Amino acid sequence: MLPGYAIVVILVWLTYLEEAACNGLVKMRFEIHDGPDTDTFTKPDMDVEIILGVCKMKTSYVDGSYSPSLPEIFFYKYHKQAEPVEFNIYENEAISASWKLGEVPSFTLHFTTDTHIIKDVYKPGGKEKLKNKQGTQTTLHIFLYDDQHKTPQDDPKLKAYKSEESKTFTAEYWMERT
Repeated sequence: MLPGYAIVVILVWLTYLEEAACNGLVKMRFEIHDGPDTDTFTKPDMDVEIILGVCKMKTSYVDGSYSPSLPEIFFYKYHKQAEPVEFNIYENEAISASWKLGEVPSFTLHFTTDTHIIKDVYKPGGKEKLKNKQGTQTTLHIFLYDDQHKTPQDDPKLKAYKSEESKTFTAEYWMERT
């Protein structure tokens, strides 16, 4: 297991609309810190499901052999500014919802104001906070990054945040509203 924390990184590109105008493409980077590792693998082996409005996405498995690939493009109609978004964390070998390890409920409105948002991860059902084997609270870190940088890895703010020795596994997701 990674020292002190396990990181799963997902790149999600979201589009949101304000009341009268389109703000364009919002680029976000999501990390799960201190995620539970429920089996004997040495690296994080989870996947994450993202639900935004009527759109549902699931990442590829994240482990030592993972290599990112581009997914499909998802389209859906805009309903309101503060749409609910949920992140569900699954164990790699999961074959049903009973293997869901945690969830993070939120709203897209939160992604328009802060550049670094930290949300607690809850056990399925949302009443108890999720912790790893060492008892450390699992958290979801959400980063908004600047359009002038091509990828989150090119953003100096995110580089300063990341430690040198940590390894990350990245998947790219594109979501566009019509």
